[in-house]
Amino acid sequence: MTYQLYLEKLVEEVEEAKQKSMALGNFMKRGKANKFLATAYGMAGDTVSIHSFTSTDTLFITMEVNKLDGFKDSRLEGILNAFEYLNPDTTSAREFAAWRSKETQYGFSFAVPDQRFQVRVVVTINANIVEDSNTCKRVIVGMTEGKPQPIYRLVCEGEEDSPVDVAPMPPLPINHSTTEK
Repeated sequence: MTYQLYLEKLVEEVEEAKQKSMALGNFMKRGKANKFLATAYGMAGDTVSIHSFTSTDTLFITMEVNKLDGFKDSRLEGILNAFEYLNPDTTSAREFAAWRSKETQYGFSFAVPDQRFQVRVVVTINANIVEDSNTCKRVIVGMTEGKPQPIYRLVCEGEEDSPVDVAPMPPLPINHSTTEK
């Protein structure tokens, strides 16, 4: 590819990113993001912190729910139920037993009129268990190969067996603008 063709391709990509960002801005100006932001920020408090930011065509909302004795805590269940009620397109959950944490992520997509892309909202809820929990214990279920490191699993009363934690923490997305409460 010649320099000129490469430059033209980059300009096209920048123009598309600009269109996506404008679509996200319009989505937020029309109040479409209000139900997500109001739901999240309405639950903020001493043990629940909220962070939100945007990246091109996506609004990211991250909630940290701290000082939980277990994953059946009414605060956590209320938050999870509130976002389930909003009918997400996708839902995923992962456990990070080494950090006494579970992550639940909800994805929502909205068509943009006259465009070939969608505006997205991604809500991530990180639930963090206290170290001295009465209902959840972190147990070693094995060791890694090479330089031995423990492999953990969370065992909590009233819950099915939790999956073994072997996945490393994923890298965080790049923040372009940030709001914090």
